[in-house]
Amino acid sequence: MDKMKIQTTNFENSIKNNLNSIPLILIHGPNQSKIRNKCDQAVELLCGGSAVEEMRVNKLNESLLLKDPQKIFEKLKTVGFFPGRQALIIENATDKLTKIITDALISWSKADPTIILLSGSLKTNSSLRKMVEKHPIASCFAFYEEQLETKEVEKIISSLNFKIDDQNIMKFL
Repeated sequence: MDKMKIQTTNFENSIKNNLNSIPLILIHGPNQSKIRNKCDQAVELLCGGSAVEEMRVNKLNESLLLKDPQKIFEKLKTVGFFPGRQALIIENATDKLTKIITDALISWSKADPTIILLSGSLKTNSSLRKMVEKHPIASCFAFYEEQLETKEVEKIISSLNFKIDDQNIMKFL
């Protein structure tokens, strides 16, 4: 894989196609509800529907990591009680975490949890965003207000009781 700034329409396929080799996913944008929804979707794709109940999903936030950067290594290297892929969600991530995340990626192995960074809007010059976009196997997804995914457009059209038979038209919506 080359640079991993991926179109949001490829969110699901990108994760499915890299299940066993994706060390980090950055999900950012202004709509925190959408960011959390995409995080939940990523966790389900990576770890399955029972991951939360089986305690295979851990959460940290930026302020805790800034106080104790070793926490990320503890969470990455701790073997879970239940078998299966794990995820480590880091909430409210900003550029202050760039060095900590970079160091964590250096020691990351395929047996470690996938790190999912959740962030508000990140400018194109954000050090965190740049680091993820340039990483050979990490993925970066930006979700903005004006972007509607095909499924969302189809749902809106369906809720209005419209029917569009020609799929080519859907591509332009």
